[in-house]
Amino acid sequence: METDSLFSWLFVAVCAAAILVRVLIERGHRGQKKHVFRFWQQVGLPMGTEEIHDSLRVRLQRSVNAAFVGGVLGALVAAAQLWVGQEPLLSFTFMWQAAIPAILIGATLCDVVVTVRDTLFGQRAGLPRMARAQAVTLGDYISRWRLYAAAVLVLLAVLLGAAAVIIALVKDDDLGPVLEGMSLPLLLTAVIICGVCAMAANKLLQQPQPVSDKLELAWDDAVRADTIRKLAQLATLTSWFALSAVGIGILGEFDRGQDIQMSVVIGQCIAMVGYSVIFMLFSYGNAHSFFRRRLWPEFTPYGLASEQGTLS
Repeated sequence: METDSLFSWLFVAVCAAAILVRVLIERGHRGQKKHVFRFWQQVGLPMGTEEIHDSLRVRLQRSVNAAFVGGVLGALVAAAQLWVGQEPLLSFTFMWQAAIPAILIGATLCDVVVTVRDTLFGQRAGLPRMARAQAVTLGDYISRWRLYAAAVLVLLAVLLGAAAVIIALVKDDDLGPVLEGMSLPLLLTAVIICGVCAMAANKLLQQPQPVSDKLELAWDDAVRADTIRKLAQLATLTSWFALSAVGIGILGEFDRGQDIQMSVVIGQCIAMVGYSVIFMLFSYGNAHSFFRRRLWPEFTPYGLASEQGTLS
């Protein structure tokens, strides 16, 4: 087994092990309490009743389990690509072009399926139902730049790919930089993922919210907002991978024939840095609390702002 292939197999194994370890930690009672506490800090809503706490704990645990199943399935897809591949992939190329997207897509989509299927509180007989006074949109749950970042990136990837095709045809009829490698598969995957995420997000808005008071509705919105954030993050990351792959394919044309393609190596490093930046932008700042400031400005983590004499 070649060294690069060995590192690729080790990377898939480490990713699968990391997912398993996280699930085992989260499944414990202490881990579940920490997960709820972390989510409470992120969204900034008052916990309220013990029933809300228990419902949220169960829902977050289902999310972890679903993400585990999806992540493992993604790891198996990546392993299958290694198994049937005719040519050994460089380990770093395999990591960012195959393994990471497969695991990320699998984990997020399975998590979303669970959220779309279930609600936070479920149908409870004998309790009053609260109706929402005004209709909500995706812009109420996530900032606009996070919402449209994926569409911008995938559009840039399509335009860059089209420009590469035109330049290649005019130059020497060589479409290698565009059609070879993972550029085209990642571009098609990004377009499909963006469409699926958009449909899933709109489907989520149509789901009923069986709640009995404003605080329960706010917490149900918190779960909605978190799911929409995950969908937008997945679409943005996949679009960035596609844009990076097309750009790296074009850069590789300048170093064709060289044993070490420095422009490709630099491009891959930039792609991984961009991946980390996008992940941080969707995880910090107001990524989790945007919906509260938009829909529930009267709530703070410790109750109503009016009762504390503070501004939200």
